[in-house]
Amino acid sequence: MFKELPKAEKASHAEVKYEHPSEHAGKYCGNCNSVIEGMAGNRCKTVVGPIYLNGWCERWPGKK
Repeated sequence: MFKELPKAEKASHAEVKYEHPSEHAGKYCGNCNSVIEGMAGNRCKTVVGPIYLNGWCERWPGKK
């Protein structure tokens, strides 16, 4: 598992074709290894926020 990138190095929603809500059955941020769930909102290790658990992007690897 990799560490969270600094904000300046994260990809934009446009760069990763972020969708909210996900149009990919069974694939969403809530079941991705890169999402970090938090009390103050969710964030992604590689994509700038906001990140919603029912969103998706082309970097989606799924939880292992």
